[in-house]
Amino acid sequence: MFRLKQFYNQNRKKIWIGIIVFIFLFGLLQLLNYLSKNKVNTKDISNSSTNSTTITATKDKTQKKQTAVMNDYVISNNTASLNEEIIKDFIEYCNNGETSNAYELLSNNCKEVLYSTEEDFIEKYYKNIFNEKKICDMQVWTVDGTTYTYKVTIGSDILSTGQANNSNQQTDYITVIQEDDEKKLNINSYICRKNVKGTSTQNNIQLTVNYKDVYMEYEKYNISVKNKNQNIILLDNKEDVKTIYLLDDNDVKYSAYAHEISKVQLIFKPQQKRTLDIKFNKVYDAEKVIKNMHFTNVIINYEEYANDKENYEDTKHIIVDL
Repeated sequence: MFRLKQFYNQNRKKIWIGIIVFIFLFGLLQLLNYLSKNKVNTKDISNSSTNSTTITATKDKTQKKQTAVMNDYVISNNTASLNEEIIKDFIEYCNNGETSNAYELLSNNCKEVLYSTEEDFIEKYYKNIFNEKKICDMQVWTVDGTTYTYKVTIGSDILSTGQANNSNQQTDYITVIQEDDEKKLNINSYICRKNVKGTSTQNNIQLTVNYKDVYMEYEKYNISVKNKNQNIILLDNKEDVKTIYLLDDNDVKYSAYAHEISKVQLIFKPQQKRTLDIKFNKVYDAEKVIKNMHFTNVIINYEEYANDKENYEDTKHIIVDL
């Protein structure tokens, strides 16, 4: 007891400094965690006033404003609560390593387009984001009918990891849709699939648009092409990146990602029919209406074109109304 008292008297200053430093660091850690959770909320309030919805993954801290940022769509409290609940369930499943439960929350189209198996989901999404326990902030971004897209910022849980690391913060756009009377999720900026019907037969070439997959940064159209001619055709020679495009109701053009289409995919033999996927540079906007698709450089006789490209003139402009 004497030695302990003697040690305290000799090191009193150091002991109290250590206690104060410990209390300061613990308080700082709590503050950083609070700021991390509220960072997106503060930014969105200053930028968009009342036109935002920001919540955290912690259920008892939910603060809701029911207006979408991009199109001012007002959501009912009940719908907002159900949407937020399924997103929070998804985050919690991922945090707990329950990948099967998380995968089952994805829509059938999301699985088909992005993650055909649970293993795909784990390798391409789960491992890239949930390498540690995460927290999230959600904000209603845009609404299109019964399709609700949320901007979700996923960051490190400072209290869990003990590290303040903003470099681990990632943004995803997660969409809540209705599928067979259930709410399901589309993740990784995949919005939804829309049935877009449009058919055009010109110059013995039949083009049919079947559907489109909508992403935040682009749209991908699935098209059936049938060549009813007796010669080979070429839908586009890829010499100009602006010859295949979408046109909206304000006559704004959205060009195809021509570099992602091989020339072989654009060649059709006589009487041949097959499908083709074409991606267009159109950022998601529920208010924009696409009225038609244009192929402005269709080569009707590919063999003649291949033999004399400089003098070939028999090209057609095919329009498919949507």
